[in-house]
Amino acid sequence: MNSLDVAADALALACTDAVISASQLRVRTGSGEAIIEGNRAGLLLLASQILALARGSVAGKHFHLDEASLADTADQAVVFALVTADGDA
Repeated sequence: MNSLDVAADALALACTDAVISASQLRVRTGSGEAIIEGNRAGLLLLASQILALARGSVAGKHFHLDEASLADTADQAVVFALVTADGDA
């Protein structure tokens, strides 16, 4: 097991039902940038999703951060996607 797997497993264990229900995430845009804000629980949950994506091996696998997924509010969706070593999705 490599260090990425260890970190991902530990983070997954930290994301209990209580953490998930307490999570708050918001995506807002301004001045040409997207700002992702969240409380501790929300940022832990987002980190666990990103690590799960990074552990994958299927290029093009992705998830959206928007009001239909983890974000409580979102001015605009943010997409996190896994690419191959040469950058292909």
